[in-house]
Amino acid sequence: MGSALLMILLVSAPTAHARTAFVRGQILAAPDRSTCRPPVKAYWSFQVPNLTAPLCHPGIRGYLVTIDQWDARRAKAMMAKARHGRSGPTIDLYGVRFKPSILMIPKENQSYDITFINRDRFTHEIFSPNASSAGSTVIPPDGTGVLHFSGLAPLDDGTIQTFTLRCRRFAHMQGTVAFVHTTASVLANRGGAFFITRVSLGSHVLRVWYHGRKVHEQTIQVGRRGVTLTVDLRKKKRSTSRKARHAPIVKSRPPAHHRRRRGHRRRRHR
Repeated sequence: MGSALLMILLVSAPTAHARTAFVRGQILAAPDRSTCRPPVKAYWSFQVPNLTAPLCHPGIRGYLVTIDQWDARRAKAMMAKARHGRSGPTIDLYGVRFKPSILMIPKENQSYDITFINRDRFTHEIFSPNASSAGSTVIPPDGTGVLHFSGLAPLDDGTIQTFTLRCRRFAHMQGTVAFVHTTASVLANRGGAFFITRVSLGSHVLRVWYHGRKVHEQTIQVGRRGVTLTVDLRKKKRSTSRKARHAPIVKSRPPAHHRRRRGHRRRRHR
């Protein structure tokens, strides 16, 4: 009797996942060719960028989707993912590019140290053009470097603050550090699809960011069955007015001297 009652209580007890749902969607946008990196050409035992090769297919990259939700436990899990088993947020330099290209960090403090590990066979000089206080760091092969981001502004729920990462030795290298004040965020894949799990039930504000700029915002209602939506960011063609569409086509008459010449030519041919 006691065991049967215990089973009923366990089944009827609500769980944390029962009070959450998913949000998935598709971003429709024009492909951005500026985010496409040149391919890499191998020379002996190291690799250098092959600037003469054609660019790869750009696709849709760099779109960050956020929902105004904060959970302290999930923030710790996101920070652990950003650390990659190390002491702090880390970005690898491998194949003449940043890995990951966009690092999302849940913002809880006013300053952060980002560690860079150089796995290439040549030196990199990393800096952030929109964070002058961070300075720059020269990283030799198999070495490490640190950029210190301080004085970060307070953020509202669902908002982000981004900093661009560049390399002075290789101009095509570009990365992003995104400090997010939300635990429900994801980077859309190359096709523009995104999927966010463990979103609490109720009304939320969904935002889409591109290179630190908000390009879309809408209110969604999350139910037990989740939400599926489409975000269309393509430029809409301006439809002409009804008067312009039905206006008669007026052909302008040529000047008098042109008409005389035409008539002269006709008489001549006759």
